[in-house]
Amino acid sequence: MTLLIVLSLPLASACKSGGGSGTDGSSSDGEFQEDQPQYPETGDDPFFFSETPRQVSFRVLITRGNYQVRQVNFKSGIARREDPVGDREQMEFFTEQLREIDFVDMELTGRIQIRLSPLSGQIEHIAYVNGETPRTWQASKYFQDDVSRFRFYAPSGGLPTRRFEVQYLWRIDKRTGISDEENRKRAVEWLKKQTR
Repeated sequence: MTLLIVLSLPLASACKSGGGSGTDGSSSDGEFQEDQPQYPETGDDPFFFSETPRQVSFRVLITRGNYQVRQVNFKSGIARREDPVGDREQMEFFTEQLREIDFVDMELTGRIQIRLSPLSGQIEHIAYVNGETPRTWQASKYFQDDVSRFRFYAPSGGLPTRRFEVQYLWRIDKRTGISDEENRKRAVEWLKKQTR
């Protein structure tokens, strides 16, 4: 699967969608915000406003230097507990990983099914929706690890909605100031590390 990255280098710019601007033209790559809004707001990235599959309750957008979570469905049945420290740690982790793979413009997406325990309300099961697994195994693992730290509750009391989905988008922008040839070399080196 990782071979796709090298083969797509010449086509990456054409394949990348959306860009990094919000609905008002602001950049989603802005500075990390610890007191994130729970729901999408004016100026948020279009990803949070695009048509939402019925079961998707939360969307996570990861960009260079930013990590954002918004709730998009089931607002009365479930909510995510705020975790600014965990969100910042994840932003720093993804930024570190991005430095190794920013040799190409790419968007990695994934949709994860969550099932909560009826007794404790804690996560009981995590699995990708069929056909919604990221293109690289690294992103697949990173998204699952990230969502496993989430804690949920029912805003109205009692137990939260038991089954729902979390949708991820990791937007990777090619580092500027590096030639295509140098980026190809970086891609080859990265692939060598993955196969050792």
